[in-house]
Parts: sequence; C-alpha cells; structure tokens
Amino acid sequence: MHFALFVAGLLAIAGLYTSINVPKVVAQTVRAALFKNIDEPSRNPYQAYITAFPAANSPCGSNFCDFALTAVPANKRLVITNISMRIVPAATNISVEDVRLYLCCDANFHITSSYTFPYGAVYPPDNLTVGAVSAYVINEQLHWYVEAGQTPRLTFHTSGGNLSQYEEERVLVTGYLVDLSQ
Repeated sequence: MHFALFVAGLLAIAGLYTSINVPKVVAQTVRAALFKNIDEPSRNPYQAYITAFPAANSPCGSNFCDFALTAVPANKRLVITNISMRIVPAATNISVEDVRLYLCCDANFHITSSYTFPYGAVYPPDNLTVGAVSAYVINEQLHWYVEAGQTPRLTFHTSGGNLSQYEEERVLVTGYLVDLSQ
C-alpha cells in the first residue's frame, strides 16, 4: 500500500513538473516562429559603381557631376551605408563644393530628402592622376533610407575651374536592400 502511494506521489510530482515546463517550451517554439530578420545587411547586398568623364550626354559636365542610381525596386527599401568618391579637378587650385546625396523631386521639383557630405578641402597630390593634380577622395559612412520607386542621386560641382578631361570621376555606393513583401 505504501508502495502504491509512493508511486502515485512520484507521478503527481512528475505531472506537476511537466505542466510547469510545457508552456515554456511551447512559448519558445511559438516565439521563434514569429520573428524573422528582414533587415539583415548580408541578405540582399547592394553595390553601384559609376564612372564618367566630363562630356556631352554624360552625368558630368565641365564643372559638375549629377549621378543617378537605379530606382529602388517595388517592395524593397535601400539602406545606403557607405559612399566612396574620387573627384579629379583639372588643376590644383580648384575646389569641390556641395557634395550631396539627394532624392528628387516632388510635383514642384523640390528635393524631398538630402544629405550633404562633410569633407576637407585640402588633399595631398595623387600620384595616380595625370599631371599630379590633387584628387578629392571622399569616403562617407552613413545610414540613409530610400523607399521603393525612389531614385537616389549624388551631385557635386567645382569652383574656380573645371574637372579633368583625362581622369574619370568615380563613385561607389554600397548598402543593402530590405524585402518589405513579408
């Protein structure tokens, strides 16, 4: 009789222990199923490399460049995390002004979003440029969001002279796309 009561007591304790732990296990399983990381940078990496010489029908004129990236696809968001640029003026006394990333435009042709790059105006001569003129090298880390259908643009201009006709202007934009269809 004591043995039967002892076994019944053990079963009762085991049942109590199981009833306490089952909800935790179920909750952990349900919680894992509810979360999905759609904003992981390595899921959909983005990179755009643009080069141009100042010329007719080019994104670069004699003293400016206005690069247009491709429009962000439907159901996506572009997160731009880094921009690297190499800008080569025709002479050493020319400065680069107003380097900025922007979204254009609303119905009245107003810029809808803009990010102006901080940069220093003094750069050492670049041995890789023709005539050893100074090249502006800009590397900017940021977190800038572009929604589906929008086309990000990058622009700058020079003051005091033109861009080099012998060196191409270069832009590298990196980041990642977020899938919003989920």
